[in-house]
Amino acid sequence: TAEHIPRTSVQYLCTVQVTQERHSMLGIRNPSLSIVLAVTILGCSCIFLSDSFTIPVHCRNKRINGGSNSGSIGLLSFQSDSNSGDIAKSKSTHQRMKRVCVRIESDLDECLRGFSTPQHLVDKIEQVKKIQNQYGNANLYKREWVDAKGSKKNPEKISTAGADITSTTKAVQSFTVLQFNTLAEGLSSGPTVCAPFERQEQEQENEIFNSKNDESKNDEKRKCIFGGFNITNPEISLDFKLRRWRIIEVLLGGGSSDSFDLIAMEEVDRFYGFFEPVLKILGYNGLFLPKPCSPGIKFGWYSDGCALFWKKDTFELIHEIREEFEVGTQVYIIATLRHKMTGRLVMVAVTHLKAQNHSAQERIRTCQANQLIKCVHEAANRDSSEFSMRSTDIPIVLMGDFNSDPNGEDKSCVRNILSSEHIDLSSAYDLENNDIFTTWKTRGDTTFRRTIDYIFHNSNESKGFRCTHVLSIPEGDKMEATKLPGLQYPSDHISIGAQFEIEKIV
Repeated sequence: TAEHIPRTSVQYLCTVQVTQERHSMLGIRNPSLSIVLAVTILGCSCIFLSDSFTIPVHCRNKRINGGSNSGSIGLLSFQSDSNSGDIAKSKSTHQRMKRVCVRIESDLDECLRGFSTPQHLVDKIEQVKKIQNQYGNANLYKREWVDAKGSKKNPEKISTAGADITSTTKAVQSFTVLQFNTLAEGLSSGPTVCAPFERQEQEQENEIFNSKNDESKNDEKRKCIFGGFNITNPEISLDFKLRRWRIIEVLLGGGSSDSFDLIAMEEVDRFYGFFEPVLKILGYNGLFLPKPCSPGIKFGWYSDGCALFWKKDTFELIHEIREEFEVGTQVYIIATLRHKMTGRLVMVAVTHLKAQNHSAQERIRTCQANQLIKCVHEAANRDSSEFSMRSTDIPIVLMGDFNSDPNGEDKSCVRNILSSEHIDLSSAYDLENNDIFTTWKTRGDTTFRRTIDYIFHNSNESKGFRCTHVLSIPEGDKMEATKLPGLQYPSDHISIGAQFEIEKIV
């Protein structure tokens, strides 16, 4: 049921589709049941749902719930029609109707039943490694902390996982961050894996497919099978039932009991059912925002998006912003956190910019990056006013998959970030170092070795905030022949990490 929908203030009109297997549980006789949801421009709920279930809907930075039994529906699809007549006619980009299709897994994944301690997770990781070791070396690539560019301090002890750091004085504390594009399940599954939703209508697929040239058709075919990756044993390396545990191993810093204080993730399409409950066991809280139209949707999979996790013992959430970009269908999250040991505010952002290595896409990425920087700047000004401090005193860490190389004639995205007039940002990694890469993969006959993932920060010695160390990048000659992904790494992107020192301001 839906009531009280003020048509003049509707931003999104969504149809919720409940999958067939859930009909009997809900007592639904009509498989075509749809529930109309509306979200106002102000982000306020203007609907009333029956009390038999709760449906989370993300609209910009708002989350709207209806009903009482949270998580009782595990497979949901939220869709909107871009041709919705006279609803929300407006010249504003944010107020125009957008086509939206968001699918999320809200039920706890069956594989987590009975899991309640970190040791349960570590044991499961070891079980998965034993299975994969039957096909080759399944040990993760060795990673070490190395001095960051221009680092002046060298703590006596740094754990390989990044959590145990001995500071030089009691007034100086440390925290670590990890940036990781995890490779969505919907963009890497094999042909025999059953997707939770039906694929797009075949007629529509054929129309799109037939409009492309032969090369584009071959690319589409390859993407439908194991993400198009040319790797050995893809049915083992890319089996998400196994691969998700190797992703958790990466987040744990190699399977040890130590972990990172902040984790930024992209291409997350199992947030509510898997990653959030697993990381909650490990002591994290998190935020998630799915893309309004994820590429995995057309293959029948859940929506992927960006996620940000923080250790509850290290940080507490003060403010959050979850937005779509004005250009494109990508999203970003900005969180203001308080570092508990020092009391300092730390602003953290995560994003995944427009893909494809072409000049037109680079222009879109540049627009998106400019919007993100502006939003972070405005948020810093808001927080500085609220807490009576200078905005330049707020440490800022910006992480994500920017899909853009640091150098090149037409590469303006990263240059714009590093030369922004709003925030003085630097890269944690030396972008002039040709040994650095964050993705190295082969799709079809084409091999890509690029640096497109970044950790940017406004580190400043005089402000009591500095980047001291980064995670080393694996050496190419010590990697699998087919590079990424593989038995020794669960994604086509290598995670990158940084350690920061932060001083308490008296």
